[in-house]
Amino acid sequence: MIKKIRYKFISITLISLSILLSFLMIAINWVNFTQVTTNADKIINFLENKESFETDKPSFNQQDGMPVETPFETRFFVAKFDTTLSDDKKYEPIEVNTSFVKAVSKEEAKIYASKVYKGKQDSGYEKNYRYRKYVSKTNANEIWITFVDCSRQLELIDNFFKISIIVISIGLILAFIAIFFISKLVVKPIEESDARQKKFITDAGHELKTPLTIISANNELIEMINGENEMTHTIDKEVKKMSSMVKNMTELSKLSEGTLLSKKEAIYFSLSNILYSACTDFSTSFVNKNISFKFSITPNVYIRGNENKITELISIILDNALKYSKSICQIFLLVKKNELIILQQNDGNDIKVGNMNQIFSRFYRSEEARASQIEGSGIGLSIAKEIVTIHRGKIEAFGDKNNLFNIQISFPIYKRKKIKNVI
Repeated sequence: MIKKIRYKFISITLISLSILLSFLMIAINWVNFTQVTTNADKIINFLENKESFETDKPSFNQQDGMPVETPFETRFFVAKFDTTLSDDKKYEPIEVNTSFVKAVSKEEAKIYASKVYKGKQDSGYEKNYRYRKYVSKTNANEIWITFVDCSRQLELIDNFFKISIIVISIGLILAFIAIFFISKLVVKPIEESDARQKKFITDAGHELKTPLTIISANNELIEMINGENEMTHTIDKEVKKMSSMVKNMTELSKLSEGTLLSKKEAIYFSLSNILYSACTDFSTSFVNKNISFKFSITPNVYIRGNENKITELISIILDNALKYSKSICQIFLLVKKNELIILQQNDGNDIKVGNMNQIFSRFYRSEEARASQIEGSGIGLSIAKEIVTIHRGKIEAFGDKNNLFNIQISFPIYKRKKIKNVI
């Protein structure tokens, strides 16, 4: 559990930092790109007022809001189209002026202009050129397209973007190293508190065993002297309940460490056989309570894990179903691609459609269960969840539209074999 908290802390911190840095990088680059576009549009606004261009650079006035060096830095070309021409000719420019740009030939300029003229957008980017389409102020049948070269500015933005990615990547690596060591200090108080809690549970379990044993022995002595009565029967029942609870609490404390099974602890065994044996053992109890009990088990399914723990898991699930089923209970063992699924279903009272994973919380018991005086401590399903976790599995509870309560257990690792004496 402590490892999970630590890894979550590292993950959340790194994800948050990545999102923040990425947002800043995108925002800065977007501002730069917007500034380049705005400046290009200002130049186009000025050039729109000219119907012809001399060989000299057009002069920009400072009142136009542009630097003095703009005429010397600006590279542009213009194309003119006649809308009155026939369809086969109207998409070819009748005039192209490339006097103010060296990077584009007239043929390339015609290709750019024709492509933009056919397009639906009146402004945008074509390669590294900012363009705008507009109607001539002196002739409504003429369409002009002005292209302003923004390659140098866009190249600077592109280089800045690449450098930003490299810097952010290096920063995240360094942040990961720092956070990795800092996370130890962050989770240390939690780790110490968890260790104290587990020690308390273990010590309390050992301390309670002695008085419970004495109470049970004295109760048996009273029954031998005075015979059984309602009071001794109640004492015996509660002592067994307390002993079971202490045992479960101690086991849960050990399981909650969240340590996965080691290779020495994990062996391959037949899940089909274990599930079949457990269902057979419980079938009589279901019949005695007038509950229809059905099971369908895929044969020859093997799983790697702790056989005793998996047996305990299945017993907990079936015992829970026996307590709360009204008239129907069924259990399935299914194999789907790379996982096996144990699905247990039963009917009950006030089953809500949707997620019901709160039943795996420690000491959780519904109001209905408490009111019905069904025996239980609310620890069993918590133990079941921990057993599934140490086997790298997943367990969930939910209600469906058929008013059935479902517990679904899935394991990602399974093995199928053909062996004799397997159901």
